[in-house]
Order: sequence, then C-alpha cells, then structure tokens
Amino acid sequence: MANKTIRIVEDDVLHMKLFNDVLESRGYQTLRTTDADRTVPLARQHHPDLIIMDIQLPFILGLELLKRLKDENDLEDIPVIAVTVLADDWDEDEYLSHGFDAYLAKSIAISNFLNTVAGFFDPSPLEVHQCA
Repeated sequence: MANKTIRIVEDDVLHMKLFNDVLESRGYQTLRTTDADRTVPLARQHHPDLIIMDIQLPFILGLELLKRLKDENDLEDIPVIAVTVLADDWDEDEYLSHGFDAYLAKSIAISNFLNTVAGFFDPSPLEVHQCA
C-alpha cells in the first residue's frame, strides 16, 4: 500500500514493534508514538490515513483520545482502529458505537490485523498466507 501512512499509538514496546514491522512489511509508512498527549498534534502535523490506537494508554483512555481526534474538524475523517486486551469488557459493536471505525482484540491474529487495515484502503481482503 504505497503512500498510505498509519499512525500507531501504543505504549507497549512489543506491540508497537509488532504492528510497525507487520505494516512496514506490507509497504505502509508508519508514524509511532507512545505518548497519547502528542497524538492530536501529530495527527494535525502529518494527517495519517489511519490511526491504530491502544485503548489503555497512560494518563488517558482511548475513548477520550478518540473524542479529541473526532472533535477536530480537520481530523474527524481519519479512521481509528481500537486495539485492546479488554476484549471481555465490551464487544465490537460497543467500540463501533463510540465512534471507532474498527476493533481488534489483543493478542492480534496477523491475518485479521492486515485484513482490517487493508479494508480501509482496498475493499477486497488481502490474501495472507500462514506458515503451517
């Protein structure tokens, strides 16, 4: 996906590396931050095509950060994927009803992750081959 930039907002170093490496291996450009407070200013500066956001961030919940993004006229059109280990608290419909454009539960299945991301740029799903 040349020319598609994805902002990753994730405070866990291992998840950040996983998301970054998988996305870059598919040709996406990534912008990374662990600091939720910098997410809105960085989104204004770079206007990514997609944001992947952990829900449990230090000092701010993903719902509050999503509200801040969607309250900005020039950022409200950027799709945001919620990523969380809190899979038992809410189901996907609840995340979507709060304004997220997609939801992924950790631990991430790579094929599902890539198909979800690709769905924002190409309506036909990616064919991901898994090793046996």
